[in-house]
Amino acid sequence: MNEPHCTGDNKIPLKPLALRFDIAGFVFFGLLLSIHPLSAASLMTFPDSSGKIVARTSAYVIRLIETPNSSVKTAEALFVIQGSPAACNDVIVDFGNYPEFMPNIRWARFEGCRDGAPLYRFGFKVALWTIRYTNIFHCGKPCDKCYSIAWDFIEGDIKKTTGSWNIRPDPADPGRTLINYKAYIETGMPVPGWVRDLLTTKSIPRMIEAIGKRVERLPPRSTP
Repeated sequence: MNEPHCTGDNKIPLKPLALRFDIAGFVFFGLLLSIHPLSAASLMTFPDSSGKIVARTSAYVIRLIETPNSSVKTAEALFVIQGSPAACNDVIVDFGNYPEFMPNIRWARFEGCRDGAPLYRFGFKVALWTIRYTNIFHCGKPCDKCYSIAWDFIEGDIKKTTGSWNIRPDPADPGRTLINYKAYIETGMPVPGWVRDLLTTKSIPRMIEAIGKRVERLPPRSTP
């Protein structure tokens, strides 16, 4: 990858929503670690009962939170990946190569930097439509072997999207990584229900699988 990208050394301040995701995710993970230090399964629990669980396996749990009478949806997933946090972070921040492995992403284009944070424009293919949008990415390294990635919406065919990734080691298995993914999407226009579902929860299992396969193909690295 030749374009500038997000790294753990990026100290760009996060936007308020992204910062709230980042802090809440790591505080919750830390609390569960103190209660169940050896149980990965115990981390497959959300910090509150909002929304509804739409999918659950031994490797992930996904929920959807809907705002009544609006096009606003929030999808959240907790999942494990076989690989180190650093390897998972390398894959997730490889924005320019998303079309190679991320479901429905047909193209990605680097748009430059703003205050040191990279901007990327994506084309998300849904049936006959290609939804275009530009996000700015902010990254950090809140603790040893932990990584945070948050995005904010710049412009595009939808009204708004923000979200985050919180990445940390699995205390029950040093060879695995725990990831908390959140995505807030407001289409701002009438779309079929199946399109909204694909934009939020329906694509997450394939995304998790794609990240895991991409991590498996990475060459070994000596840094954490």
